[in-house]
Amino acid sequence: MAKLDGAIEFLLQTIADQLNFSNDPKNSLLQNLETYLPDIYQYSELIMDIVVKPVAYSVLGFLLLLEFQQIAQKIYGNYSGFVGFDLFFPLFIKLGISMLVMRNLTIFIHTIVEISTFISNGISQIGIPEGSSQAFELLSVMENIYHLGFFEKLTLLIILLIPLILSVLTSVLAKVIIFLRFFEIYLYFSVSPLPLVTFLHEDISQIGKNFFD
Repeated sequence: MAKLDGAIEFLLQTIADQLNFSNDPKNSLLQNLETYLPDIYQYSELIMDIVVKPVAYSVLGFLLLLEFQQIAQKIYGNYSGFVGFDLFFPLFIKLGISMLVMRNLTIFIHTIVEISTFISNGISQIGIPEGSSQAFELLSVMENIYHLGFFEKLTLLIILLIPLILSVLTSVLAKVIIFLRFFEIYLYFSVSPLPLVTFLHEDISQIGKNFFD
């Protein structure tokens, strides 16, 4: 009987831990890019610095030439002594902002992720009972189970296998979703300079807007 009681208590504790995400999923969700998968983060940053950023600067130069060509056509079509500055000023503003963000892109992305992690951490603290109260509730449930007969306990043990399997599947699914979400963020992080430079040209600026959406 003691072994049967221990098995029931183990199943109840395991189900409670899985459903409360007290192990890996919640902690993973509250981690940042550097701590969740540090190796993938380093590779993502390396790809961004060595491969993507040079390509992004080349695209930026090409788009800048297109902008200068459009401005030259406007100046040629409507020649005025002051129209040149009026046309060049917005371009210089967009170029300056793009260069500033490109040089400090890692800082901007880390700031956004840290803010999101801070909010998630605050939400996770709402309504979470203390471990002592959980243990007290489990003990009170077990006190009622101790009075059951052998076959009743055996039936309860078999029934508890169903929520145990469901809770384990839920935990595994949560881990997979969190992993895929972080992997998506790592991928976006490594290629983020490319959609950023599209803000310079009005015809393709929607690409950058969709990326940050």
